[in-house]
Amino acid sequence: MNSELEVLTGSWEKRPGASREVIGERERRLGFKFPTDYVDFMVVTNGASGDKEEIGIEIDPIEEMAPDDKPLPYLDSIFRFGGDGAEEIFAFDARGDRVRIVMVRDSTNEEDILWQGDSFTRFVRNVPLYDPPPGK
Repeated sequence: MNSELEVLTGSWEKRPGASREVIGERERRLGFKFPTDYVDFMVVTNGASGDKEEIGIEIDPIEEMAPDDKPLPYLDSIFRFGGDGAEEIFAFDARGDRVRIVMVRDSTNEEDILWQGDSFTRFVRNVPLYDPPPGK
């Protein structure tokens, strides 16, 4: 896990890590590669929870993310990996040529799918980003 991610998640409650084989199997079943820093994080801690300013963050264990290997209802190629414990869902958006991390608000409208980062570290640094930069 990179040093910035260690600092950002230092106070979080963490679980024992997952194996790279289990993570790789999830990638194969879902049909896309996870961001490298997400994989490194999951090897160290297979799921975690903590707070960041005004939002709680819950990262699902690798076995529980994307239940039944399916995308979110009505949102093809958007796969849950966590949430805030309330209405926000954190997800991998595999719709384009590279995987992005998004926060899905309380609807399936495109304007409620908010870019949070192109890496897991950037996601943890940014979340909650309600006004993403133009073009994201």
